[in-house]
Amino acid sequence: MERIKQIWQQLESGNSTVAGLLKLRYSETGKCDVFLGVKIPEMYRMLIVRVPFQIGKEFKLKYEFRGLKFEKIYDPDDSHFLLLNLVLIDKQFKDVFDSLVSDVLEAIIDESNIKVILKSYSNRLVKWQSLFERLKQPGLTPEEQRGLFGELYFIRKFIQFNQDSRNVIISWVGPEKQIKDFQSGTWSVEVKTTHGNNHQKVHISSERQLDTTNLEFLCLNHISLNFVRCQVKHLIKLLIQFVRILKQTLVPLINLKAS
Repeated sequence: MERIKQIWQQLESGNSTVAGLLKLRYSETGKCDVFLGVKIPEMYRMLIVRVPFQIGKEFKLKYEFRGLKFEKIYDPDDSHFLLLNLVLIDKQFKDVFDSLVSDVLEAIIDESNIKVILKSYSNRLVKWQSLFERLKQPGLTPEEQRGLFGELYFIRKFIQFNQDSRNVIISWVGPEKQIKDFQSGTWSVEVKTTHGNNHQKVHISSERQLDTTNLEFLCLNHISLNFVRCQVKHLIKLLIQFVRILKQTLVPLINLKAS
């Protein structure tokens, strides 16, 4: 993450008043042609992947994310290439955008095959889209809030007892609408979050959630919440903690590959 912040600072410290695009290559040793950029005069931050014109022309990505947009433009330095730009248009999401950028860079920085790069690029963005689509207006339903809270709470606790935090994050498949919330190799965890002071029942939406085929270990984790009026604030606090975990988990890998 330090490398990313250094590039943003370098790009944004200029005094250019000419409309256009400023960009810097993320890594001089990385195989992938990827840049960080700033759009002038709006000062929009951008993740940029440079691809041959014909391949870029055929590349399609239906990507919607609150505060971001995807665009394709000609490379002003070479008309034989296109720039695939992921643009941050809502600056309040800068920290989340940095984590997203780190994640995408991890997936593509050491790739040289352009088809593999674009496939990995698309897959990472789709995963982030699935994770955050529930955060768009009008917001999460109370049930969705409890579900997200429970999964983030489980991640926080799991990481306290598992030093391999990267695999903990990767095992979270709930945002991808998988049958179980966490799965890796031969183990799986389904998290159920309920609320109220009375006797509580855990609802199993499908028998496949308890299917142990190809699994050696299946755990049902029940989290019981007490009702409080400020529960949304608690969820936001957990989300902020989760973003910090992403930074701590992904950044060492990015810095290692960029060095």
